[in-house]
Amino acid sequence: MYMRSSDGKPDWEHAQIQMAIVRYMEQEYSQPTTLQKAADYFGYEPCYFSKLFKRLMGMTFLQYRNRLRVIRAVELLRCTDISVTDISGRCGFDSPRAFNRAFRDAMSRTPLEVRKTKNSASCYPAADKGYCLLNQPK
Repeated sequence: MYMRSSDGKPDWEHAQIQMAIVRYMEQEYSQPTTLQKAADYFGYEPCYFSKLFKRLMGMTFLQYRNRLRVIRAVELLRCTDISVTDISGRCGFDSPRAFNRAFRDAMSRTPLEVRKTKNSASCYPAADKGYCLLNQPK
């Protein structure tokens, strides 16, 4: 028998929802995804989805989306010569300024400082390590 959470759903159902959210966010992180679009996709009211998201993911929708974008940006900074401005756009940020702010908040360093640590031997392990970043409270 499964334990039930405060909203009456079994824990395994919350785990399934959480996995679906992760898959959705992985696919949509570079798009202008909003809480409203995500709530509509999952069939929830935005207010309820916002609370559910925070409970399941440990942070708000915007925090999670921005940190996921930053993780992808770190991979591009370390493994390519693409300009920081182009990376900010590819990762879904509206402007380089928004990108720099979100990047500093998540990494405590600037994109250029991370680029200086560029090492082709370490390309793409950030995806594995990135989830640690997602789970750390700010």
